[in-house]
Amino acid sequence: MSSLLRAAVLAIGLMLGAAAPVLAQEVSADDRATVTARFETLHDEVVGGDMSAAMDMLPPGVIDAMAARYGVTPEQAREAAREVAAEVMSGVEIVDYRIDMDGAQAMRTPDGARTYLIVPLHMTMRLQGMTVKATSPTLTFEVDDVWYMMNVDEAEQAAVLAEVYPEFRGVDFPKGTMEIVED
Repeated sequence: MSSLLRAAVLAIGLMLGAAAPVLAQEVSADDRATVTARFETLHDEVVGGDMSAAMDMLPPGVIDAMAARYGVTPEQAREAAREVAAEVMSGVEIVDYRIDMDGAQAMRTPDGARTYLIVPLHMTMRLQGMTVKATSPTLTFEVDDVWYMMNVDEAEQAAVLAEVYPEFRGVDFPKGTMEIVED
């Protein structure tokens, strides 16, 4: 092999190696089943009227950061978040709430430290005489053998995530959609 060809092969290999952490990754069938079960639990609670149950799915570092920011314990932060979610959602009727595990994308953080899933979540709700359809990319990742999830659609949420889980710095999360539909 000529030195020019060898250099080209080496350069391509280095470029692919550098890009590999953000390319699609594999998530085991067992982990996918665990994530699906967590989403099903959340589904049952939300459809049953307990939107605050989503707070129990937040990664522990995010809860710890919220607690530190407000000078309370993690459990107090979680409870306050539950109360706010319950209040905000009190006038909302959930019509449809589903996840799309078939559409889930497995990725790896830029530093290669963590594999995560972006799972589309679809929700249709009625509030104040209108119907709203929302799709949000839900980040799901493992901490100490437990899969957690959070919406990272808003810049502030992604910033808190990157603050406490720095391996997510530089990840450009997809944006969700929301539309009002005719009844």
